Amino acid sequence: MSAATNCAARGLIALAVAFAATGAQAAGPKVVCATTNAPIKFPGTGTINLNYDLGTLGTRSKAQADAFVTNAVAVWTNVGTSTVVFGRGPDLTEDVTTANLATYYPNNAANTSDGLNPVVYDTDGSIIDAIFGVGTKNNMLGFATTRFANCLFTEGTIFVSGFKPVSDTTLGVVFAHEVGHLIGLDHSQLDNSQGIASTANYPLMYPIANRGTVSLHEDDVASVSMLYPDPALSSVYGQISGTFVLADGVTPVRGANLWAAETTTGKVYSYVSDYLKQGTGYFRLLLPGGTYSLHAEAVQSTYVGASSVGPYATQNTDLSFQPPLYPGGIGGAPMAPVTLGNATPTMFTIAAGCAATVTFGINGTGAIGGNCPSFPGSVQFAAATASVGEAAGSIVVSVSRINGSDGPASVNFSTAGMSASAGADFIAQSGTLNWAAGDSATKTIAVPIIGDALIEGDETFSITLSSPTGASLGATTVMTITIVDDDFATVPGAPTNLVATPGDAQAFIAFTPPASNGGSPITGYTATCGALTGVGTASPINVNNLINDTAYDCSVTAGNALGNGTPSGSVSVTPSASAPLTLIGAISRKTHGVAGTFDLAVDITQPIGGPISVEPRAIGGGHTLIYQFNAPVGLPATADIVPPGAGMASVAAAGNGMTVTLTGVADNQRLTVSLTGVNGNMTVFPVSLGFLIGDVNASRSVNATDIIGVKARSGQVTDASNFRFDLNTSGGINATDIAAVKARSGLVLP
Repeated sequence: MSAATNCAARGLIALAVAFAATGAQAAGPKVVCATTNAPIKFPGTGTINLNYDLGTLGTRSKAQADAFVTNAVAVWTNVGTSTVVFGRGPDLTEDVTTANLATYYPNNAANTSDGLNPVVYDTDGSIIDAIFGVGTKNNMLGFATTRFANCLFTEGTIFVSGFKPVSDTTLGVVFAHEVGHLIGLDHSQLDNSQGIASTANYPLMYPIANRGTVSLHEDDVASVSMLYPDPALSSVYGQISGTFVLADGVTPVRGANLWAAETTTGKVYSYVSDYLKQGTGYFRLLLPGGTYSLHAEAVQSTYVGASSVGPYATQNTDLSFQPPLYPGGIGGAPMAPVTLGNATPTMFTIAAGCAATVTFGINGTGAIGGNCPSFPGSVQFAAATASVGEAAGSIVVSVSRINGSDGPASVNFSTAGMSASAGADFIAQSGTLNWAAGDSATKTIAVPIIGDALIEGDETFSITLSSPTGASLGATTVMTITIVDDDFATVPGAPTNLVATPGDAQAFIAFTPPASNGGSPITGYTATCGALTGVGTASPINVNNLINDTAYDCSVTAGNALGNGTPSGSVSVTPSASAPLTLIGAISRKTHGVAGTFDLAVDITQPIGGPISVEPRAIGGGHTLIYQFNAPVGLPATADIVPPGAGMASVAAAGNGMTVTLTGVADNQRLTVSLTGVNGNMTVFPVSLGFLIGDVNASRSVNATDIIGVKARSGQVTDASNFRFDLNTSGGINATDIAAVKARSGLVLP
């Protein structure tokens, strides 16, 4: 412009406390040159010397008022990516009042050729009343006005009222806000709609004086940097620019509030479309490095006049309040906010010095272009460890895509047992997680947890990420999961099914082990007959030194590391010197290398076609059956096998037991082995049992439960609690045992 033109004053409403601007990014520049469509600002790098009033400011002294001004300008001067600098020129020569106001206001040619930029302390609000009408001082805290010529600001004035009692913070925010207008910044509309939870964190250039500190929001910093750029700008900021248009991709939408949100920090930056009044819907956002989403909304209809946001919101009939931004027309409801990419936001990455471009459609369409680098990001677990209760049923863990989301990405995952075993403590999982281009949402992996009643202590397994595509692996690629044991040991339950067999001054008490060992292995049993006891590690238990022909009530107690449990019910027995020879029990015995010898109890009550006991261990050098009697036994004796020819048997005697060694016995069959001629007695003592390698759960078949049981104990040394799973009797449970049980899966004892 060749002629000097005043920039219209805008007010700051107190306690509402609404700001106003006299017209760069915040929402855009305050004033645009009509001939060049360039923002109007102070010339050169933006060096402005302010001239402080000589008066007081309400209850505050001149020194206090001066300090507020100095602090307010410092927040703008201290921006490293902006060249704007405020200095303090000579103070005014007088206290500005209504009597001498004409010397400083309005910004006519005479008043703007004096080289002054006054900061006026309207101590009682009378100046504001004189300019805007009586009573205005009740609502207005201050305003700024500038004069420009040839599309450059020449001078400006700030008025701040001392009439309303406000806090130091509010007064400081007022000063700093008006300084922002003085240098050419407009209002911005960034609030809870953009996810800023606290009004105290709204930008300094927000139309309402909400900010809780005299400081700049990130949008304020980007705004002054755009208007007065320092050479260092490109080392900090990149940008995205383009046009905001209708769904046809061509027709511009003017006066919309556009903003970008950084995905990690949540920081937001705004600009009003077509702020340069080019008629194209143009926008430009300065953004520091990061990954962003782009959004648009209508300017709030309450922000008009002195509190307007953008060049098309001065009156409620302007373009910002008409269709398509207000689809129902003036006075109607605003459009629903729109995101580039709609339900699947199009994420874009900004690096210092790069420039992204987009034609952003009001229907959410648009593709990102420009020269910004691709940042596919990396994938990693959100944490390195997690824990889950054994009874929880499952655990769900999170995998994050961080530091970029350009292009699609995927990563494989798989579980592996540590002290916890797949199939026994958790169900193994593997698969692939996928992200679409622009997708940085957290993905999850669910792993089912298997509860049991075993006292195992806490156990662990791992989940590993591997073989990424489109992205790299992050820092945390292995997560360790701890299954927290919820089972606590107690004493065992009571044995059941007692059978007492008399002997000469002794009794033999057979029983079924308790249903529960209390969560801790049973270490032994105590049989009590009257005042006398006998101990052992398995049924039957022998109690000696009884008086013949005397009746005794006998019971059995099981014990573990925590102590003895409740005694069983009692059974009566009468020892006798003439007690008949009776078979009281049988075991299948095998030696497991250096781990020792372990006995498998055989149910002697079952016929060959019934639910007989099963020996799941391989024959090795032969099967050894030990028949237990109620009296000493000796040879001769014979052993017969049914069906005939199913194997060969040899007999040996020692103490109250006879040992039958079976050879040539094939797997997966039922046998009855009968002893005759024991002690010259022609009584037949039959024992029926089955042989099926891998039937560790005694179901008379080999199934998935058996396989899981063996695999769950892989690596364990054989002991009294797990010997059934050491199928090859090597002294440890290993891959050979697993192979053996898997090879027989599906077999059923005939």
